[in-house]
Amino acid sequence: MNICFLCFSLFPAKLRGGISYYVLRMARELADNGHSVHILTDHEPDPDWADPPNVRLHVVKVRWLPVIGRWVPGVRESWQIARALWRLHRRHGIEVVEFPNWEAPNLIYNWWKPAPSVTRLSTSFAETRRIDALPLGPSERFSLWSERAAALESSGLMTHTRAHRRTMVEELGVREERIGLVPHGIEVPERLPAPAERPPDAPLKLLFVGRLEHRKGILDLLKALPAVVDRAPRFDLTVIGRDRRHAPGGRTFRQYFEQEFPPAVQARVKFCDVAADEELDSAYRGCDLFVAPALYESFGLTYIEAMRYGKPVIGCRAGGVPEVVKEGLTGLLVAPSAPQELAKAIIALLSNAELRNGMGREAHRWTRDNFSITRTARVQVEFYRDVIARERRR
Repeated sequence: MNICFLCFSLFPAKLRGGISYYVLRMARELADNGHSVHILTDHEPDPDWADPPNVRLHVVKVRWLPVIGRWVPGVRESWQIARALWRLHRRHGIEVVEFPNWEAPNLIYNWWKPAPSVTRLSTSFAETRRIDALPLGPSERFSLWSERAAALESSGLMTHTRAHRRTMVEELGVREERIGLVPHGIEVPERLPAPAERPPDAPLKLLFVGRLEHRKGILDLLKALPAVVDRAPRFDLTVIGRDRRHAPGGRTFRQYFEQEFPPAVQARVKFCDVAADEELDSAYRGCDLFVAPALYESFGLTYIEAMRYGKPVIGCRAGGVPEVVKEGLTGLLVAPSAPQELAKAIIALLSNAELRNGMGREAHRWTRDNFSITRTARVQVEFYRDVIARERRR
Protein backbone atom coordinates (compact mmCIF):
# COMPACT_ATOMS: atom_id res chain seq x y z
CA MET A 1 0.00 0.00 0.00
CA ASN A 2 1.17 3.55 -0.77
CA ILE A 3 0.41 5.67 2.30
CA CYS A 4 0.99 9.35 3.03
CA PHE A 5 0.93 11.10 6.42
CA LEU A 6 0.60 14.83 6.91
CA CYS A 7 2.71 15.75 9.94
CA PHE A 8 3.81 19.24 10.86
CA SER A 9 6.23 20.06 13.71
CA LEU A 10 8.38 17.07 12.77
CA PHE A 11 11.53 19.18 12.75
CA PRO A 12 13.53 20.29 14.57
CA ALA A 13 13.42 16.96 16.38
CA LYS A 14 13.83 18.52 19.83
CA LEU A 15 10.46 20.28 19.42
CA ARG A 16 8.43 17.21 18.44
CA GLY A 17 5.13 16.53 20.14
CA GLY A 18 3.12 13.37 20.65
CA ILE A 19 1.51 13.29 17.19
CA SER A 20 4.89 13.70 15.49
CA TYR A 21 6.26 10.73 17.40
CA TYR A 22 3.16 8.71 16.52
CA VAL A 23 3.62 9.41 12.79
CA LEU A 24 7.32 8.50 12.84
CA ARG A 25 6.72 5.26 14.70
CA MET A 26 3.82 4.21 12.52
CA ALA A 27 5.61 5.19 9.30
CA ARG A 28 8.63 3.06 10.19
CA GLU A 29 6.49 0.10 11.23
CA LEU A 30 4.40 0.24 8.05
CA ALA A 31 7.56 0.51 5.95
CA ASP A 32 9.07 -2.49 7.75
CA ASN A 33 5.93 -4.40 6.75
CA GLY A 34 6.52 -3.67 3.07
CA HIS A 35 4.35 -0.59 2.54
CA SER A 36 5.59 2.56 0.80
CA VAL A 37 5.24 5.50 3.15
CA HIS A 38 5.44 9.23 2.48
CA ILE A 39 5.46 12.02 5.08
CA LEU A 40 4.54 15.58 4.11
CA THR A 41 5.92 18.09 6.60
CA ASP A 42 6.55 21.82 6.84
CA HIS A 43 10.24 22.13 7.79
CA GLU A 44 13.47 20.90 6.26
CA PRO A 45 14.82 17.89 8.16
CA ASP A 46 17.60 18.13 10.70
CA PRO A 47 21.13 17.61 9.30
CA ASP A 48 21.41 14.15 10.86
CA TRP A 49 18.05 12.95 9.46
CA ALA A 50 18.12 9.96 7.10
CA ASP A 51 14.93 8.65 5.52
CA PRO A 52 14.22 5.15 6.86
CA PRO A 53 13.88 2.43 4.18
CA ASN A 54 10.63 2.83 2.22
CA VAL A 55 9.85 6.16 3.96
CA ARG A 56 10.17 9.32 1.88
CA LEU A 57 10.03 12.80 3.35
CA HIS A 58 8.52 15.72 1.40
CA VAL A 59 8.55 19.36 2.51
CA VAL A 60 5.87 21.94 1.73
CA LYS A 61 6.73 25.54 2.54
CA VAL A 62 3.63 26.81 4.31
CA ARG A 63 3.35 30.59 4.51
CA TRP A 64 1.09 32.17 7.09
CA LEU A 65 -0.36 35.53 6.12
CA PRO A 66 -1.57 37.52 9.16
CA VAL A 67 -4.38 39.29 7.28
CA ILE A 68 -5.89 36.00 6.13
CA GLY A 69 -4.97 33.91 9.16
CA ARG A 70 -6.52 36.33 11.60
CA TRP A 71 -10.00 35.87 10.11
CA VAL A 72 -9.97 32.45 8.45
CA PRO A 73 -7.17 30.55 10.21
CA GLY A 74 -5.73 27.60 8.35
CA VAL A 75 -7.30 28.23 4.94
CA ARG A 76 -4.16 29.37 3.11
CA GLU A 77 -2.16 26.57 4.73
CA SER A 78 -4.83 24.05 3.74
CA TRP A 79 -4.64 25.23 0.13
CA GLN A 80 -0.84 24.84 0.07
CA ILE A 81 -1.12 21.38 1.63
CA ALA A 82 -3.74 20.31 -0.94
CA ARG A 83 -1.56 21.44 -3.86
CA ALA A 84 1.43 19.52 -2.47
CA LEU A 85 -0.66 16.38 -1.98
CA TRP A 86 -2.12 16.57 -5.48
CA ARG A 87 1.46 16.67 -6.86
CA LEU A 88 2.48 13.73 -4.65
CA HIS A 89 -0.47 11.72 -5.89
CA ARG A 90 0.45 12.30 -9.53
CA ARG A 91 4.10 11.36 -8.96
CA HIS A 92 3.77 8.48 -6.53
CA GLY A 93 0.25 7.09 -6.80
CA ILE A 94 -0.70 7.71 -3.16
CA GLU A 95 -3.56 5.39 -2.14
CA VAL A 96 -4.57 6.98 1.17
CA VAL A 97 -3.65 10.13 3.12
CA GLU A 98 -3.89 10.42 6.89
CA PHE A 99 -4.43 13.86 8.44
CA PRO A 100 -4.61 15.15 12.01
CA ASN A 101 -7.84 16.94 12.89
CA TRP A 102 -6.22 19.97 14.56
CA GLU A 103 -6.66 23.17 12.47
CA ALA A 104 -8.42 21.31 9.62
CA PRO A 105 -5.39 20.81 7.33
CA ASN A 106 -7.47 18.70 4.90
CA LEU A 107 -10.25 21.25 4.44
CA ILE A 108 -9.31 22.09 0.82
CA TYR A 109 -7.99 18.63 -0.08
CA ASN A 110 -11.36 17.08 0.76
CA TRP A 111 -13.08 19.18 -1.89
CA TRP A 112 -11.29 17.12 -4.54
CA LYS A 113 -9.34 14.20 -3.18
CA PRO A 114 -7.54 11.97 -5.70
CA ALA A 115 -6.93 9.48 -2.86
CA PRO A 116 -9.14 8.79 0.18
CA SER A 117 -8.49 10.94 3.23
CA VAL A 118 -8.45 9.59 6.77
CA THR A 119 -8.66 11.98 9.73
CA ARG A 120 -7.30 10.82 13.08
CA LEU A 121 -9.39 12.53 15.73
CA SER A 122 -7.31 13.73 18.66
CA THR A 123 -8.31 16.39 21.19
CA SER A 124 -10.31 18.91 19.16
CA PHE A 125 -10.26 22.70 19.17
CA ALA A 126 -13.79 22.62 20.60
CA GLU A 127 -12.62 20.54 23.59
CA THR A 128 -9.53 22.69 24.12
CA ARG A 129 -11.60 25.86 23.94
CA ARG A 130 -13.98 24.49 26.57
CA ILE A 131 -11.16 23.55 28.95
CA ASP A 132 -9.22 26.77 28.46
CA ALA A 133 -12.36 28.98 28.46
CA LEU A 134 -11.21 30.69 25.27
CA PRO A 135 -13.27 33.58 23.85
CA LEU A 136 -15.53 32.95 20.88
CA GLY A 137 -14.55 35.54 18.30
CA PRO A 138 -14.75 35.33 14.49
CA SER A 139 -11.53 33.33 14.10
CA GLU A 140 -12.55 30.88 16.83
CA ARG A 141 -15.93 30.39 15.20
CA PHE A 142 -14.25 29.70 11.89
CA SER A 143 -11.85 27.21 13.51
CA LEU A 144 -14.77 25.33 15.06
CA TRP A 145 -16.56 25.22 11.72
CA SER A 146 -13.53 24.27 9.61
CA GLU A 147 -12.37 21.46 11.90
CA ARG A 148 -15.84 19.92 11.90
CA ALA A 149 -16.31 20.40 8.14
CA ALA A 150 -12.94 18.83 7.32
CA ALA A 151 -13.70 15.81 9.48
CA LEU A 152 -17.18 15.28 8.02
CA GLU A 153 -15.85 15.41 4.44
CA SER A 154 -13.12 12.84 5.15
CA SER A 155 -13.34 9.39 3.60
CA GLY A 156 -12.69 7.84 7.00
CA LEU A 157 -12.52 8.88 10.64
CA MET A 158 -10.60 7.10 13.36
CA THR A 159 -9.62 7.72 16.93
CA HIS A 160 -7.79 5.87 19.66
CA THR A 161 -10.16 5.34 22.62
CA ARG A 162 -13.86 4.58 23.11
CA ALA A 163 -14.29 7.59 25.39
CA HIS A 164 -12.94 10.02 22.83
CA ARG A 165 -15.02 8.37 20.13
CA ARG A 166 -18.12 9.16 22.19
CA THR A 167 -16.96 12.77 22.51
CA MET A 168 -16.43 13.02 18.74
CA VAL A 169 -19.79 11.40 17.97
CA GLU A 170 -21.50 14.12 19.97
CA GLU A 171 -19.33 16.92 18.61
CA LEU A 172 -19.56 15.91 14.94
CA GLY A 173 -23.12 14.56 15.00
CA VAL A 174 -22.21 11.23 13.40
CA ARG A 175 -23.03 7.61 14.22
CA GLU A 176 -20.54 5.76 16.39
CA GLU A 177 -19.76 3.23 13.64
CA ARG A 178 -18.59 6.10 11.43
CA ILE A 179 -15.46 6.42 13.61
CA GLY A 180 -13.00 3.53 13.60
CA LEU A 181 -11.09 2.61 16.74
CA VAL A 182 -7.32 2.30 16.23
CA PRO A 183 -5.23 2.79 19.40
CA HIS A 184 -1.80 4.35 19.31
CA GLY A 185 1.12 1.94 19.40
CA ILE A 186 4.72 1.97 20.53
CA GLU A 187 7.81 -0.23 20.46
CA VAL A 188 7.86 -2.24 23.69
CA PRO A 189 10.85 -4.25 24.92
CA GLU A 190 9.96 -7.90 25.42
CA ARG A 191 11.68 -7.93 28.81
CA LEU A 192 12.38 -5.14 31.24
CA PRO A 193 16.05 -4.19 31.63
CA ALA A 194 17.62 -4.58 35.03
CA PRO A 195 17.23 -1.36 37.06
CA ALA A 196 20.31 0.83 37.23
CA GLU A 197 22.21 0.72 40.48
CA ARG A 198 21.67 3.76 42.66
CA PRO A 199 23.04 4.82 46.06
CA PRO A 200 20.58 3.98 48.86
CA ASP A 201 20.19 7.64 49.80
CA ALA A 202 19.65 8.87 46.22
CA PRO A 203 16.38 10.78 45.70
CA LEU A 204 13.55 9.14 43.79
CA LYS A 205 12.95 10.49 40.30
CA LEU A 206 9.59 11.96 39.34
CA LEU A 207 8.91 12.89 35.68
CA PHE A 208 6.42 15.06 33.80
CA VAL A 209 6.48 15.28 29.98
CA GLY A 210 4.15 17.51 27.98
CA ARG A 211 3.48 21.07 26.91
CA LEU A 212 3.29 23.39 29.89
CA GLU A 213 -0.27 24.57 29.36
CA HIS A 214 -3.53 24.56 31.26
CA ARG A 215 -4.97 21.40 29.67
CA LYS A 216 -1.93 19.29 30.52
CA GLY A 217 -2.46 19.79 34.27
CA ILE A 218 0.97 21.19 35.07
CA LEU A 219 -0.57 23.79 37.40
CA ASP A 220 -2.15 21.04 39.52
CA LEU A 221 1.15 19.19 39.68
CA LEU A 222 2.99 22.28 40.89
CA LYS A 223 0.29 23.00 43.49
CA ALA A 224 0.58 19.42 44.77
CA LEU A 225 4.33 19.63 45.36
CA PRO A 226 4.46 21.35 48.79
CA ALA A 227 2.44 18.53 50.38
CA VAL A 228 4.60 15.93 48.62
CA VAL A 229 7.79 17.60 49.83
CA ASP A 230 6.47 17.54 53.41
CA ARG A 231 5.28 13.93 53.49
CA ALA A 232 7.09 11.83 50.83
CA PRO A 233 10.62 10.46 50.66
CA ARG A 234 13.17 12.74 49.03
CA PHE A 235 12.59 13.15 45.31
CA ASP A 236 13.58 15.23 42.30
CA LEU A 237 11.01 16.26 39.67
CA THR A 238 12.03 16.82 36.05
CA VAL A 239 9.55 18.80 33.94
CA ILE A 240 10.12 18.42 30.17
CA GLY A 241 8.07 20.50 27.77
CA ARG A 242 7.72 23.85 26.06
CA ASP A 243 6.49 26.49 28.46
CA ARG A 244 3.49 28.70 27.70
CA ARG A 245 1.91 31.72 29.36
CA HIS A 246 -0.99 29.75 30.78
CA ALA A 247 -0.03 30.20 34.43
CA PRO A 248 -1.85 32.67 36.72
CA GLY A 249 -1.12 36.27 35.84
CA GLY A 250 -0.24 35.44 32.24
CA ARG A 251 3.15 34.09 33.32
CA THR A 252 4.98 31.05 32.12
CA PHE A 253 4.77 28.14 34.54
CA ARG A 254 8.47 28.44 35.32
CA GLN A 255 8.02 32.13 36.19
CA TYR A 256 4.97 31.31 38.30
CA PHE A 257 6.81 28.53 40.15
CA GLU A 258 9.93 30.59 40.82
CA GLN A 259 7.90 33.55 42.07
CA GLU A 260 5.27 31.77 44.17
CA PHE A 261 6.88 28.67 45.72
CA PRO A 262 9.31 28.43 48.65
CA PRO A 263 12.99 27.57 48.05
CA ALA A 264 12.58 24.13 49.65
CA VAL A 265 10.10 23.17 46.93
CA GLN A 266 11.97 24.91 44.12
CA ALA A 267 15.09 22.90 44.99
CA ARG A 268 13.28 19.69 44.00
CA VAL A 269 12.29 20.76 40.46
CA LYS A 270 14.20 21.06 37.20
CA PHE A 271 12.58 22.57 34.09
CA CYS A 272 13.75 21.46 30.63
CA ASP A 273 12.17 23.31 27.71
CA VAL A 274 13.13 20.68 25.14
CA ALA A 275 14.84 17.32 25.02
CA ALA A 276 16.40 15.36 22.18
CA ASP A 277 14.96 11.90 21.49
CA GLU A 278 17.78 10.15 23.35
CA GLU A 279 17.45 12.47 26.36
CA LEU A 280 13.70 11.96 26.50
CA ASP A 281 14.07 8.20 26.27
CA SER A 282 16.68 8.27 29.02
CA ALA A 283 14.35 10.33 31.23
CA TYR A 284 11.58 7.74 30.87
CA ARG A 285 13.97 4.86 31.56
CA GLY A 286 15.48 6.55 34.59
CA CYS A 287 12.38 7.78 36.40
CA ASP A 288 10.68 5.99 39.28
CA LEU A 289 7.22 7.50 38.70
CA PHE A 290 5.62 9.31 35.78
CA VAL A 291 2.95 11.93 36.48
CA ALA A 292 0.77 13.70 33.88
CA PRO A 293 -2.47 15.01 35.45
CA ALA A 294 -3.99 16.29 32.18
CA LEU A 295 -7.51 17.68 32.40
CA TYR A 296 -8.34 15.89 29.14
CA GLU A 297 -6.49 13.51 26.83
CA SER A 298 -8.00 11.69 23.89
CA PHE A 299 -5.39 8.97 24.56
CA GLY A 300 -2.21 10.10 26.31
CA LEU A 301 0.87 8.87 24.46
CA THR A 302 3.20 9.84 27.28
CA TYR A 303 1.62 7.21 29.54
CA ILE A 304 2.56 4.31 27.27
CA GLU A 305 5.97 5.90 26.63
CA ALA A 306 6.62 5.54 30.37
CA MET A 307 4.77 2.26 30.98
CA ARG A 308 6.69 0.37 28.28
CA TYR A 309 9.77 0.74 30.50
CA GLY A 310 7.96 -0.59 33.55
CA LYS A 311 7.13 2.74 35.14
CA PRO A 312 3.95 3.28 37.17
CA VAL A 313 2.01 6.36 36.12
CA ILE A 314 -0.47 8.84 37.56
CA GLY A 315 -3.11 10.51 35.43
CA CYS A 316 -6.67 11.80 35.65
CA ARG A 317 -10.06 10.17 35.16
CA ALA A 318 -10.70 12.18 32.02
CA GLY A 319 -11.15 11.42 28.33
CA GLY A 320 -9.46 8.24 27.17
CA VAL A 321 -6.92 8.03 29.99
CA PRO A 322 -8.77 5.31 31.99
CA GLU A 323 -8.55 3.06 28.90
CA VAL A 324 -4.78 3.52 28.76
CA VAL A 325 -3.91 3.55 32.47
CA LYS A 326 -5.55 0.69 34.38
CA GLU A 327 -6.34 2.18 37.76
CA GLY A 328 -4.82 0.25 40.63
CA LEU A 329 -2.86 -2.02 38.26
CA THR A 330 -0.55 0.11 36.11
CA GLY A 331 -0.90 3.31 38.11
CA LEU A 332 -3.29 5.61 39.91
CA LEU A 333 -5.96 7.97 38.59
CA VAL A 334 -7.28 11.08 40.31
CA ALA A 335 -9.98 13.62 39.57
CA PRO A 336 -9.00 16.46 37.23
CA SER A 337 -8.07 19.77 38.86
CA ALA A 338 -7.62 18.14 42.28
CA PRO A 339 -4.08 18.91 43.49
CA GLN A 340 -4.69 17.57 47.01
CA GLU A 341 -5.85 14.20 45.65
CA LEU A 342 -2.92 14.24 43.24
CA ALA A 343 -0.50 14.85 46.11
CA LYS A 344 -1.91 11.85 48.01
CA ALA A 345 -1.42 9.60 44.95
CA ILE A 346 2.16 10.75 44.44
CA ILE A 347 2.95 10.27 48.13
CA ALA A 348 1.41 6.79 48.10
CA LEU A 349 3.63 5.60 45.27
CA LEU A 350 6.81 7.37 46.31
CA SER A 351 6.43 5.92 49.83
CA ASN A 352 5.84 2.30 48.79
CA ALA A 353 8.57 0.68 46.67
CA GLU A 354 6.77 -2.67 46.54
CA LEU A 355 3.57 -1.09 45.20
CA ARG A 356 5.55 1.07 42.78
CA ASN A 357 7.55 -1.83 41.39
CA GLY A 358 4.52 -4.12 41.11
CA MET A 359 2.58 -1.53 39.15
CA GLY A 360 5.62 -0.98 36.96
CA ARG A 361 5.81 -4.67 36.02
CA GLU A 362 2.10 -4.72 35.23
CA ALA A 363 2.45 -1.48 33.24
CA HIS A 364 5.05 -3.09 31.00
CA ARG A 365 2.95 -6.22 30.46
CA TRP A 366 -0.22 -4.21 29.77
CA THR A 367 1.54 -1.97 27.24
CA ARG A 368 3.22 -4.90 25.50
CA ASP A 369 -0.06 -6.81 25.18
CA ASN A 370 -2.31 -3.91 24.16
CA PHE A 371 -0.27 -1.10 22.60
CA SER A 372 2.48 -2.82 20.64
CA ILE A 373 3.18 -0.91 17.40
CA THR A 374 3.18 -4.22 15.51
CA ARG A 375 -0.38 -4.94 16.59
CA THR A 376 -1.75 -1.46 16.06
CA ALA A 377 -0.13 -1.18 12.60
CA ARG A 378 -2.04 -4.27 11.45
CA VAL A 379 -5.31 -2.79 12.69
CA GLN A 380 -4.53 0.51 11.00
CA VAL A 381 -3.79 -1.08 7.61
CA GLU A 382 -7.07 -2.97 7.73
CA PHE A 383 -8.86 0.28 8.48
CA TYR A 384 -7.17 1.96 5.50
CA ARG A 385 -8.21 -0.93 3.25
CA ASP A 386 -11.83 -0.67 4.37
CA VAL A 387 -11.82 3.09 3.69
CA ILE A 388 -10.33 2.61 0.22
CA ALA A 389 -12.87 -0.10 -0.62
CA ARG A 390 -15.78 2.10 0.53
CA GLU A 391 -14.48 5.03 -1.48
CA ARG A 392 -14.27 2.90 -4.63
CA ARG A 393 -17.87 1.77 -4.20
CA ARG A 394 -19.15 5.35 -4.03
